[in-house]
Amino acid sequence: MMECMTKMGQDGRIVLPAKCRQALALEPGEKIVIYVDAHEARLLSLRQVVCKAQQQVKRYNKSDKSLVDELLQERRDEVEHE
Repeated sequence: MMECMTKMGQDGRIVLPAKCRQALALEPGEKIVIYVDAHEARLLSLRQVVCKAQQQVKRYNKSDKSLVDELLQERRDEVEHE
């Protein structure tokens, strides 16, 4: 675990030190998500949040089929039967 020290400016902005940005692989302008729980904050890039969500969904997909492809095919079948 890494520890970085910084301070909040008058306008409420916090500058992340370079070593923290590098450890999180954050790029300038990248969107981040901050989770706050019990007076603690966790910071993830939006890219990391999406990746984690994809991994969680993938655990429940027992086939090698793409869930998106399955959904699209279901929608096509519905349209054909209308």
